[in-house]
Amino acid sequence: MFLIFLLVWVVLCGHVSVETAVQGVLVSGLLTLFCYRVLGYSLSKDRFFLRHLGREMRYFAYLVKEIVHAALVIMRIIYTGGREMEPRLIYFHNDLRTPAASSILANSITLTAGTITVAIRGGQFCVHTLDRSLAEGIEDSSFAQRLRQMEE
Repeated sequence: MFLIFLLVWVVLCGHVSVETAVQGVLVSGLLTLFCYRVLGYSLSKDRFFLRHLGREMRYFAYLVKEIVHAALVIMRIIYTGGREMEPRLIYFHNDLRTPAASSILANSITLTAGTITVAIRGGQFCVHTLDRSLAEGIEDSSFAQRLRQMEE
């Protein structure tokens, strides 16, 4: 965490000098100490985050790919004026173990164009899609599969 704070400090300063480096080390140290004492962070949590950083980056890259794909589908719907949309309301159950993973799944679904997570109750998701093509495979999407792998 200290290194992340220091990197953000250097980026925000825009240049590196002895003065900014010393100030950055002090501010980063104080922020890290604050996070450990007040927010409950620990070195083991930092190590856990760094160990799983690859999975999280792959998930983010996949999310961006799906956002672009959904945007292209929506563009096709818009530009083919003769095509009628078929909105759907889909209910499905997901077996994600943590509330954080469920929240990430709901936000990932909502970030993709044409889909909105309407509600989550006890693992039961309700998702509205603008078109039938956007609803295909949403029950057991790659988002959920990747999140299950990240929970392990």
